Amino acid sequence: MLLILRINKVVESMPVVETDLPAEFSMLEFSMLEVVCFYVLCGSGKLRVFVIYRPPYYDTKAQRYMEALIECLDKHLCQRHANVIIGDFSCPKVKWDDEYTPSSDYIHSLQMQFVSTAGLHQFVHFATRGENVLDLVLSTDNQIINGVSSGPPIRS
Repeated sequence: MLLILRINKVVESMPVVETDLPAEFSMLEFSMLEVVCFYVLCGSGKLRVFVIYRPPYYDTKAQRYMEALIECLDKHLCQRHANVIIGDFSCPKVKWDDEYTPSSDYIHSLQMQFVSTAGLHQFVHFATRGENVLDLVLSTDNQIINGVSSGPPIRS
């Protein structure tokens, strides 16, 4: 499945990727995670984008992975600019309805607690794999994403 984003706040110029992240931005301590982070320049503003993947396992190692992923995101969310987190969290038990139905599973609960405490908004409102919403678009700015739609998968 391909997720297509429409971003609201791009101003006049084509967004470009900023290659020189600030010196304080080091993810070496999180090198075991599948996370990419970059800035997109939007006119005079910036957007910090994280692309993540969490393998679909639920054992003790997977719990530590989710804890490290949340610690990484929490540490590197930018307070001065909007943030967008895109990726496969592999949490099929989370029901993204209006009330964000909680789960008793540790990994799913960690994810929901992070989304809530970080003030993130979730923009994918359709199943991305089977009956589940596994691929997410989260943002600290609920006005920055105009819409998310699905498209056919990209084949290599």
